[in-house]
Amino acid sequence: EDLKVFVEETRHSEDTSKSSELLLNLSSDRKIFEEEDANPYEESLLVSHLVAYMMAHQPLSPSSLTSSIATENERDLVCLQQSMIKQCHTVMELIYNRMLSRTHLLHDVTRSNKMFPSIHSLLVVCIAILVQGGEDIVGLQEIAVQIVDEVSSSRKESSSTATSLLHPIIMEAIVTLANAKPKDNETLKSLVACCFLLPNLSSSIRL
Repeated sequence: EDLKVFVEETRHSEDTSKSSELLLNLSSDRKIFEEEDANPYEESLLVSHLVAYMMAHQPLSPSSLTSSIATENERDLVCLQQSMIKQCHTVMELIYNRMLSRTHLLHDVTRSNKMFPSIHSLLVVCIAILVQGGEDIVGLQEIAVQIVDEVSSSRKESSSTATSLLHPIIMEAIVTLANAKPKDNETLKSLVACCFLLPNLSSSIRL
């Protein structure tokens, strides 16, 4: 829902020749004097970071991958994980397509206050799913690699547009996702590094 609102708010100014800074909040659904949230994302994002960390330390049991012998709870868990992989893939496709169109910084979905926690939560949880042996059923890592390659190519061309477009914390998670391997300690270390709201865990991470 938040993603739809963001796209609707920014679509009016994406193709304009005028400065995007002058068009900020054009056709916005937000109130002019909107009440500020003192903690707009950290509380919910902390929960996501904790969930991702715990998931990465709880590998899937073999039976959860075989529907004939899996328990109902295990099948539900796998279905939920596959749903999250698909959802993350949809968001990543949108990010990638907007990168290719070289949209302005103000139109970057990863820098939206509402979208940042949702996107980052999806990324770290999907990384945890892959670490614990979950299946990438829709090519999520492939689209992550494409984003990383696009940013790398942009840097070689000395283009500041794409390199500064994505939020650096989101970009860190995308790089980790692109390189994620099942039951891999290096991937787990990178995942913990992405979970910036979890202090002092780096010294105790190991599968």
